[in-house]
Amino acid sequence: MRLKTKIVLLAGFSSVVSVLLMLGMVRKEAAPVIREVHDELFGLAKANVQQIAVDARALCEIAHDTLAARLDQGVAAASKVLADGQPLVGTNASSERTWRGQAFSAGNTADGRSAFAAEVHALTGLDAEVYWLTTANGHSAWVAGSGAPLPGADAEGREPAFMARIRAGETHRDVQSAKGIIRLSDYVPVRSADQTVAGVLRVSLPPEPMTALRAILMGITVGKTGYVWIIDGQGDERGTYVLSKDGAKDGTSLWNETSGSGHYFVRSIISKAAKLKGAAVDFELYDWRNEGETEAREKISAFTYFGPWDWIIGAGTYSDDYFDARRRVERLMARLLKVLGVSGLCVFLLAAGVAMVMGRAMARPIERMAGVAEVMAGGKLAL
Repeated sequence: MRLKTKIVLLAGFSSVVSVLLMLGMVRKEAAPVIREVHDELFGLAKANVQQIAVDARALCEIAHDTLAARLDQGVAAASKVLADGQPLVGTNASSERTWRGQAFSAGNTADGRSAFAAEVHALTGLDAEVYWLTTANGHSAWVAGSGAPLPGADAEGREPAFMARIRAGETHRDVQSAKGIIRLSDYVPVRSADQTVAGVLRVSLPPEPMTALRAILMGITVGKTGYVWIIDGQGDERGTYVLSKDGAKDGTSLWNETSGSGHYFVRSIISKAAKLKGAAVDFELYDWRNEGETEAREKISAFTYFGPWDWIIGAGTYSDDYFDARRRVERLMARLLKVLGVSGLCVFLLAAGVAMVMGRAMARPIERMAGVAEVMAGGKLAL
């Protein structure tokens, strides 16, 4: 093999080895870099949804404290109005249950309220109703003068669970949600002359304050497309949407919802939330598809439990909202490897060209010297 060829091959081999080493090092470091970017982004997503869930709970807590004070005042005023009217509550005949000589049935006033409810509303701006224990066809049920059953009673007239507290002389505070309307109510026992519980006074806030709170929470955007959600935490309504994306699924039960792997993630959320204290937060990772979307996407939610209203308040965002940055890093790494490969080829070609030129320049004198040496070795050198 000629010397020039050896020089060219040596230069080319050196450049190829250098480029391959550089490509190998970049490829080796790419995976850890991408993993680190993923971990950082996932941590950022968790921190973001956690903070929003805590902030949403704080809003609910402020609203609760403000509205509870107003409701307490309303209950005190309604109880006084009821007592001042000397209600007749000692018999089981609803027609004989009167207040200031008037029946408790609705329609006594121009706005359709009973006289009692109208006076309470005029004083407090709150709605009031009294439900009486009435027996008909062998069944007992709590029924208002208007004929409406006590909220929470089932179709067969069975008492709601909170009646145990009412019978014990306690006040029960309840949050009810229906068709996007959320109302706070207090239930207070009404006793007859023999001190048995003959009725239940219900005092309710108008829906506007909770509607305003709902609008604020619904307007929060988490990440790019995430949102704040609320479900009931316990009882028969556990897992039921109180607040969904744009209100589209409010009132829908999620108890049987599963992810693509069959995981009952809503039940998992409820189980975890039951163990939370104060403003503590937990997380759940699951697949979710909103109305109008064709495919489910991976979602991470942080959630906390708000006991006074039995709400699990969550903030969720989709992984791809945050992991766009990871995909950009992956594309940059792939582009870097491509650029290094092309650069390596250019370096190889340049090195080969330089080696050919320099090899020729270096090889000629050496080849001449070798030729002279051969002549001298043969004794043919002429002096």
